[in-house]
Amino acid sequence: MGIEIYAVVVVYNTRCEDSITLRSLDGAEGVGVLVVDNSTVETGNGEYCRQKGWEYCPMGGNFGLAKAYNRALEYLKGKDGIVVWFDDDTSVPADYFEALRRSAEENPDIAVFVPYVFDEAGLLSPCYIKGCRVRRLRQDEKVEEENITAINTGMAVRLEAFEGYRYDEGYFLDYIDHAFLRDCKERGQKIGVFDAVLRQRFSDNSHDDLEKDLVRFRIFAKDFSRFCLSRGSRVHGFFTLFARSVKLGMIYKTFEFAGILMGKGGAADND
Repeated sequence: MGIEIYAVVVVYNTRCEDSITLRSLDGAEGVGVLVVDNSTVETGNGEYCRQKGWEYCPMGGNFGLAKAYNRALEYLKGKDGIVVWFDDDTSVPADYFEALRRSAEENPDIAVFVPYVFDEAGLLSPCYIKGCRVRRLRQDEKVEEENITAINTGMAVRLEAFEGYRYDEGYFLDYIDHAFLRDCKERGQKIGVFDAVLRQRFSDNSHDDLEKDLVRFRIFAKDFSRFCLSRGSRVHGFFTLFARSVKLGMIYKTFEFAGILMGKGGAADND
């Protein structure tokens, strides 16, 4: 069978049978599935996972993505192979794991493997990073490893890369991926892109629910501020968040996003 692969799917208030990702993984050969459940409502996911022969880890509430990842790593402690991170609404093609195994076997020096992830607007990941600035790659743009970053969806990491390392639980949802890859580079761990394609819906492409976007902006503001502060870029963080608050405020015709930034969960809370 070769390299062991463990697919970790984090779900939030979603029944496993309704998850696009888990439906894709159902029956995947040679892949261990671990569901980490951040749900705050009863879903019946534990029994469903037992019927499927999947590992199930209830978090007992929504404590964020970083804590969910670290709990999964505790489950996998002592195992060899590769862990792959998934959300609950990404379709995983049948050839994804074959491509991952092939790339991992051919590149034993690479610690982190990232696929191509597309959303409604085009290529979402991998992307370009310099300091705290993350942007999409331009068409046919080549990027050096020092400037590459990627999102968590479909990211595959050799378990040995986590020896002496855990995700920063100061992050709740956003920029966990970019912070992790930054740390990998600082630890001398190589990052590679492999020939697999995933498609994902990106929440920032659609704005039709004010309350939902207020919650997301509050979370994003705290996480992004933390990321920028870790690089000594507080000013960049504030002006980026300010620009986003203006954009969302114009969409919804409200000052509530600016209010969050100035007094409730924005950069000012992260001194």
